[in-house]
Amino acid sequence: MRMDCCKLRHIFSVSFNQRQHDGEHRTLVQFAIHRYGAVGNPHTIDMRWKVDMRLNVSTSIDVTACETDGDNLLFLGFHGFSNDENEMIRIIDAIYDVPKRDVSSTDNSIASAQHPNYLSFRGTYERPYIGSYYWYPDGCSVGERRRECSAVGDAIVRLLDSPAYVRFRKVLIGFSQGGYLSYRMIAEHPDVFDMAILMSPSFKGETADLLPATGRTRFALCYGSEDRTIPLSDQQCARNKLAQTGNLTYFEYPGMAHDICNQEIHDLRA
Repeated sequence: MRMDCCKLRHIFSVSFNQRQHDGEHRTLVQFAIHRYGAVGNPHTIDMRWKVDMRLNVSTSIDVTACETDGDNLLFLGFHGFSNDENEMIRIIDAIYDVPKRDVSSTDNSIASAQHPNYLSFRGTYERPYIGSYYWYPDGCSVGERRRECSAVGDAIVRLLDSPAYVRFRKVLIGFSQGGYLSYRMIAEHPDVFDMAILMSPSFKGETADLLPATGRTRFALCYGSEDRTIPLSDQQCARNKLAQTGNLTYFEYPGMAHDICNQEIHDLRA
């Protein structure tokens, strides 16, 4: 009997090893699945890989939707400072909390199918005792921020270079630190990602220099009018820089601080 919903939630171990071969560095990928449940039942397996670091990610792939509805969006979620991968899972699920797709809807809609496909990542650093995570130390230099983002971005791009992900359109989505990390991935890998949702991203140390442009990535940039965590000058720099691509949709939410609001979720469904 065919299951109506084949939603698989995976967490597995992936090791990346660099080897020299005929003058080229090649990446060897090794997978190790620790636990799994029956197909058709939501289950969780720990998913990790190592590239001079260890990253944790929660994955949800709805196989049925991929087969029948043609849903080819894959969200790549990156949370903010002092949070974890569940933050972005909640946000992605909220974006998809809409009635079943109408046949008249277009492929340009973010919420174009009933079930989201995602990889939601956990920050590389853990706060002692508190137990939450972050991507780079608060207050670190611009150079250190970029190095941390480059290491994560390179690892994720290697992961996506797999036949399993070829058919997906890749959508970066991040809040605060995670928004900046998403931006840096596009700056360093301009040909990989189709869309980027940057929610109140940090932008410290960035300049108005043009991004390497391919015309491929569409941007949604969101800030609250009362956001004092991200300096106004950094917000304006982000807006001006992304506007130069010609692919920016900008949202500002009156009265909102460094946060996420219902209207923001509603706008991202459109």
